[in-house]
Amino acid sequence: MKSKNQIYAGAFERLGVGGVSMAMGSQAMGIRLLYPHVALGLFDGREVLFSLDKTFMEAPDLSYVRYAWRVPVTASGIKRFGWQPRYSTNSPIIYPYKTGEAIRVVLEWSFDGKTVIGRYTSEGQTVMGLLVNGCFAPAVILEAQTDKCRIKQNGVQLSLSFRGKTKRPYCADSYKELERSWFNGLPVNGKTLAIVPVELAPDFPLYFAMGVASTHRTDTACYPICRPENIDRQLDNAGVAYHRSRMRSKGFCKGAAEAVASLAGYSRHYDPKRQRIMTAVNRTWGGMNQAGGAFGWDNFFTSYIAAWENPGLGAASLEHILSIYKKGWMRSDVPPQRNLIIPILYCRTVSVLGDQALARRTWPIMMNFIRSWFSDRGDGMPWRDGNGDGLIESGSCMDIRKDTFGHMISNAMDETGYDDLPVYSAGFVDGRRGQLANDVEFDRKSQTLTITLICQNSLYCAACRIMADMAAALGKTDDERWLRREAQRIRNRILKRLYCPESGIFQDRRWDGSFSRVKAMTVFYPLLAGIADDQVKANLKRMLLDPRQFWGDNLIPTVSRDDPAYCDGLDYNGNYWRGNCWPPTTYIVYLAIKEAGWDDIAAEYARRVCGQFLEDWNRHGHAYENYPAEGKVDHTYFYPGNWGGREIRYVWSAIMPFCALEEIFGPEMVGSGVRFGNPWVLQPSAWKGFYYAGKRIEAEIGKQRTWVKVNGGWEFLSRPGVVVRDFVQKENCFCFTIKTTRSACIEFMAPRITSRSVVAINRVPVSNVGSGRKIAFKISSGSHIVEIK
Repeated sequence: MKSKNQIYAGAFERLGVGGVSMAMGSQAMGIRLLYPHVALGLFDGREVLFSLDKTFMEAPDLSYVRYAWRVPVTASGIKRFGWQPRYSTNSPIIYPYKTGEAIRVVLEWSFDGKTVIGRYTSEGQTVMGLLVNGCFAPAVILEAQTDKCRIKQNGVQLSLSFRGKTKRPYCADSYKELERSWFNGLPVNGKTLAIVPVELAPDFPLYFAMGVASTHRTDTACYPICRPENIDRQLDNAGVAYHRSRMRSKGFCKGAAEAVASLAGYSRHYDPKRQRIMTAVNRTWGGMNQAGGAFGWDNFFTSYIAAWENPGLGAASLEHILSIYKKGWMRSDVPPQRNLIIPILYCRTVSVLGDQALARRTWPIMMNFIRSWFSDRGDGMPWRDGNGDGLIESGSCMDIRKDTFGHMISNAMDETGYDDLPVYSAGFVDGRRGQLANDVEFDRKSQTLTITLICQNSLYCAACRIMADMAAALGKTDDERWLRREAQRIRNRILKRLYCPESGIFQDRRWDGSFSRVKAMTVFYPLLAGIADDQVKANLKRMLLDPRQFWGDNLIPTVSRDDPAYCDGLDYNGNYWRGNCWPPTTYIVYLAIKEAGWDDIAAEYARRVCGQFLEDWNRHGHAYENYPAEGKVDHTYFYPGNWGGREIRYVWSAIMPFCALEEIFGPEMVGSGVRFGNPWVLQPSAWKGFYYAGKRIEAEIGKQRTWVKVNGGWEFLSRPGVVVRDFVQKENCFCFTIKTTRSACIEFMAPRITSRSVVAINRVPVSNVGSGRKIAFKISSGSHIVEIK
């Protein structure tokens, strides 16, 4: 149980990375640095986010946080900054300042569980304003001086001490009042906002120390001590320590792990309503004083992303998104994005965390999710089997008596998360309202689209399989039995209803019996469900590797390159789900490739996908909501209003590097095992400092060797490199499968290994394997089952 006096720290507001806030319960207050200019007003928020330096970082325990951004300080810099639209856009904006037009401001801070200490430094001279206020609701200013401030929300106080070149604060009740006072010199006497004028220069940093306490005192407060020399020492030491300890990667995924860590920290938000930490999908959508948004499957991706370096954040975020669905999934008041990758991500995140207690707490919510699709919605109709064929159609939970028909159609399209996918959509119209594709309708009675989707049904089957294994591990016998039966039932229905003899693959099917001719990336999803036979696999492999269809430098387009709907989106360049490469579906197809056993293809797919992500990350610190199907990201095209676009730092884009990182080490789709190694990755590559099941791990792969070391656990080494699948550590043994095209020498070490340990290869015991904690043996080319007891 959380204590009511639990203290949190972080950039809680959507736009709050220019500062740091503290929270206790539902009360949250903090500071943020604003840059006032008469042409632009008091601006921060989006402006800071658009100008962030690519090297931002946040330690898992908040022992060190660093954000840097550029501030225009000349007339030409202001003009260059101000001419581009920043509000009501979803565009990949870049500010190409010339030398001297802007200066870099750096915020560094650290949290010890009670107090935040920090500093602002600048590479040039400028005047800025330190805003002190409530994050999600107004605070009451109790005191505001040149070296300290104290504000209050209900029974919680925030006390702030600072040292630097400051002037007496202005106190107001709105941004407009602050602007009038700052620029016009008009007197103000507000009660909720305090802004402290600060002169920043290379020799004049601004230091601060802040804390919160639950108290009803209104006379004095105990201000935290702000000693610049101590803050310098603590932050410098903390920065060095975190830089050395953070997870990192090299080789064909060089810098990928560091990018994942930065985006996970960047996504950290606080939800005052639920009083939980979460990982939000982005920060630019919405305004000041708002908590991070929850968009269904998005938040399951961000929880998974965070778990690898920051298990505590990943676990907290997973529980947060599940708490939103605790009362039910098929409701109009929850996010509509119910893509059936959700239970798969849930199981993978729990596997990464290795947290059985969390799994037991949250399991009923996920079981309710998987049972909902075919359950009675209360009127004798199943929620998502509109035509009674035993398969899933996408639909809406809105009240047909209260909502507009067009809104319900868009809501049904949004359920997959693939908003305007041409399988069921003809594209967006005004206000980003979805238009139905030809020969697809919205059935009023069932409130579903009249097309049965291979994407949702394949993922449902795969989800039942992976959840069945987790149910077995948790001892949930009845759930396991139901899940295995359901996986087999839906598999049989897919085989009977969704196989298209003409194309030789599984495809979406309309209620009139005809198959959709749209070739979406979802045609590869049956590989995840284990329902594709050798002929279907061969057909899918040809489609995947055909550059006229799906293969290319940019992977993976949501629509085949030779499909009539390809790139007919809003900008006629692939946007939105009509060709663009989206991180979540790129990752889902990667999982499908791994399930098919195409390790050679997986190696090249991962290299291209990771490279596509890193190009703009390394240059600009950008991580896009989606990527173009052809060519590079266009930084000059603006997407106004709700007309699609390309968010610049959408956290789920960090799932793209996982296509490469999981070639090094990752959980299996089905079962409780892990997989590692791929000799088709020609460049020696490594991933170090990540966490799996509570253990810190480092791993290397390549043509010459496969190596994994679990801190305080086992160690595996193969020369040359091999593929290891289904690696499981049981109570008295280790079991795994090795695939190799060459003979290999294997070394294995673990605390449980003794001189009496026995190695069996394909159930045949091997003699003279070693002694002590280390054993060694050889294997020939082929696939081999290894047991070490």
